[in-house]
Amino acid sequence: MNTIKKDLLKGKTILIADDEEYLREVIGERLKICGATVLLAQHGREAHEIFQKNEQIDFIISDVRMPGGDGVSLLHSIKETGKATGRPLPPFLFITGFADINHEQAKKLGALGLLNKPFQIQEVVNLILKS
Repeated sequence: MNTIKKDLLKGKTILIADDEEYLREVIGERLKICGATVLLAQHGREAHEIFQKNEQIDFIISDVRMPGGDGVSLLHSIKETGKATGRPLPPFLFITGFADINHEQAKKLGALGLLNKPFQIQEVVNLILKS
């Protein structure tokens, strides 16, 4: 397990959407240790509702495949909300154990990319810091 620095993500609000409760909680706790405010959603529809209610979301992490609204649909709905409201799309990262899309396709959709599970939390932290 990588050692991550406290307050590295202080001031950042990160939305995590994943139907795997354990994974969602572990990622969230690790990002909280780094100082981030973390919002959790079980699926894409819930994540979109959270996005609409929170003006400051600096980064979105979403599983590709989820019952109740997949990650690709979430990305599209957030883009549409942004067009309607003038709100910019926060950096968006797909995570997956198995997906119908690859890294290049994720980028074409407007995401930073796609990380395959399992991944190191430091990879996520680095992407957040670079965005």
